Amino acid sequence: QHDKTPIAIYELSRTAAITRGYWTGDPGDDLNVASDLLYGFDGDAPLPPANPEEPVQRTEQPTGTEAERAGGILVNGDEDLTAAAELLGDFDCDRDDGNWGIEVYCEAVIRMTS
Repeated sequence: QHDKTPIAIYELSRTAAITRGYWTGDPGDDLNVASDLLYGFDGDAPLPPANPEEPVQRTEQPTGTEAERAGGILVNGDEDLTAAAELLGDFDCDRDDGNWGIEVYCEAVIRMTS
């Protein structure tokens, strides 16, 4: 299958960054700086030019599960959550696996895809 653990995704992206030469080992800004709500936002920077080949974005937001899906927003509705709960049965999603929940996540994915 194509399911990967969060650590596997991180390792693959890190490996790609190293081989492509943009992983410098510099951890970046410290937590206090990076925690600012406007971190990375430059209010004075000009906006990029609009691409005339892209469709104009609608300003109204779709409401309701079906409208969101029709608008390209992928959401899990109550029926999806009910189906997932049935597939998982008595599986304990809240148990502490000692690995930041990664093993619980992997087991849940395996149960749901099998």
